[in-house]
Amino acid sequence: MKQVQLAIIGGGPAGLSAAIAARKAGVEDILLIERDRELGGILNQCIHAGFGLHTFGRELTGPEYAGEYVRQFRELNIPCLSGAMVLNLSPDRVLTVTGRETGLVQIQAQAVILAMGCRERPRGALNIPGTRPAGIYSAGAAQRLVNVEGLMPGRDVVILGSGDIGLIMARRMTLEGARVHAVAEVMPYSGGLKRNIVQCLEDFHIPLYLSTTVVDIHGRERLEAVRSLVLETAAGCSEKLAWGAPTYYLNGYLLQFAAYKKHLGFYTTPATLEHWKEALSGYKTNEKNTVQFPHNKELPLDLMKEMILFRIREKETESQDTNK
Repeated sequence: MKQVQLAIIGGGPAGLSAAIAARKAGVEDILLIERDRELGGILNQCIHAGFGLHTFGRELTGPEYAGEYVRQFRELNIPCLSGAMVLNLSPDRVLTVTGRETGLVQIQAQAVILAMGCRERPRGALNIPGTRPAGIYSAGAAQRLVNVEGLMPGRDVVILGSGDIGLIMARRMTLEGARVHAVAEVMPYSGGLKRNIVQCLEDFHIPLYLSTTVVDIHGRERLEAVRSLVLETAAGCSEKLAWGAPTYYLNGYLLQFAAYKKHLGFYTTPATLEHWKEALSGYKTNEKNTVQFPHNKELPLDLMKEMILFRIREKETESQDTNK
């Protein structure tokens, strides 16, 4: 079993600075263990400026700030296991570690420093009711997707919580082309710095709603976009589940939709399909009342709106003929 004087779990700024301070204090046998492949921790995804003024006397981005600690760490030739995770820490300071390069190993340490940072609370811990559609992210997860992975979590965004990360992500998502509809804060005041409220919200005309929170989450995958479209277009229609699917009524049956593994089924009438036959030529229909919109294509919401309006006019004509 490998033995060390000091094991440090976590290669973020806290773990790095602890390792640097220990080496300068005379501890020679140090091992730092980091789960990620790169040292630097959460700072690697914090690409905004504002770090380093007190420590280094100049303003740095998160990766630049972390880079200063990484440079000092490497200059001192302190050993590091990256891409490795500590599975267990026993009372007598035996660490069980696993990693692609190390395999499963145990390390005996005379002292251990825990510098793992913290985790964001998931949606379940926030007690927000509703279904579980795709597209709900913690601010840190969204930040990593955008700043590290180069992926956009979405194009229409609502942010719950006005701490500094929420404010900064409102600006970041806007700069990447998303529309941030609002930042909601349950308290009567923002939890972020005034500077960030001005620079991240007010400068980009993003509204901040205080004493406001999310009380429900609707939708399952893409269904909610269609539901909203129907309710907005067919004002006054009623909604209920029929045949196991959302069904809408306006002076009688109007339309229905349902999700399947590979497509969204949109159920209307033969006359509607005939009228929009050319526009629907790229989609599978049964020539009776159904069109299938595959999940691997963007939903043609404008076309669907026109089909709903056509169906409303069809219902109005039916009603007029009945009253004659």
